[in-house]
Amino acid sequence: MNWYDYQARNYDPAIGRWMNVDPLAEQTPNWSPNAFCNNNPLFFTDPTGMSTEANDWHRDGSGTVVADAGDTAETLATYKDISVQEARAEFNHNHIRYESVLDGGEHFYQSDRAVSSGEYGPNSMLPDAMSVSYSGGVNSIFFSANINFGIALTGNDAAFVVGGNISKGLNGGMPGIKDGFQVGIHNNYGGNVDVLEQLGGNDIGYSAALGLGGSISNTAQANGTKAPIGVNTVGVNLGLSVGAGQTNSKSYSYKLSDLINRVKSEF
Repeated sequence: MNWYDYQARNYDPAIGRWMNVDPLAEQTPNWSPNAFCNNNPLFFTDPTGMSTEANDWHRDGSGTVVADAGDTAETLATYKDISVQEARAEFNHNHIRYESVLDGGEHFYQSDRAVSSGEYGPNSMLPDAMSVSYSGGVNSIFFSANINFGIALTGNDAAFVVGGNISKGLNGGMPGIKDGFQVGIHNNYGGNVDVLEQLGGNDIGYSAALGLGGSISNTAQANGTKAPIGVNTVGVNLGLSVGAGQTNSKSYSYKLSDLINRVKSEF
C-alpha cells in the first residue's frame, strides 16, 4: 500500500493523510486527531505517530547548548529558565540576531555577562556599551552643527557609529569651526536588548558646559519625543567650552558581528 509505518499510525504520502487517528488524541482535545505535529512541523516532531515533541535545544558532550531546527530566543528562554531578554542577549553574544529562527546545529557559548541590559540580572552597575568619538563642525552664538564618528564597544561586539547633530541654545565660545573628542556611556532601557543596533537612529537630549562639557540623550520617536524603548547615552566632552542647549542627532551604526555573519554567509 506504500504507507509509512510510524508505529502508532500509518501515513499515506500519496494523499498526505494519516490512515489512523492519534491514539493519544484525548490528551489534546483542541487538535484534530488526524493532525500532524500540531500543524507546525518546523518546530515539532512526531517520531512515533503518537504525540508531538518540541525541537527544544539540547546539550552536546561538552555541555554546550545546541539549537534544534526552529528554535528561537523564546524557546531558549524556556529551555534555560531565563528571561526572554537574557535569551536575546545570548543570541547577540553568539553573533546571531535575536529575531532569528534557527536552522539547527548552532552552538551557543555562554556569555560572561548573561544580559545585555542594565535593567536585568547581575552586573547591573556596568554600562551596556562605551564609546569614543570625534566630532567637528560649526559653532555660533545660538546654535552649532556637527558631524561625528567613533567606535562603540560592548563585552562581545563592536560598532562603527557615524552621524551628525544640531544643538540649539546659547554657546559662549567664539563662533567658528570647532572639534573635539567625546567619551560616551550607553545603557538600554525599556527592554531594549541590542545597544549597538539602537545607537543607529534618532536621539534627542541636552548638553551643557562650564569648562568641562557633558550631554545626556535618549532614543527619539518620529515626533521628537523620547522613545519608550531605546538607549540612554551620557557623554563627556574632552575639551573646554561654555554653553547649554537642546540637541537632535541622527546616527548610523555598523556592527562588527553583522559584518562577520555576512562574510560567513558568503563561504
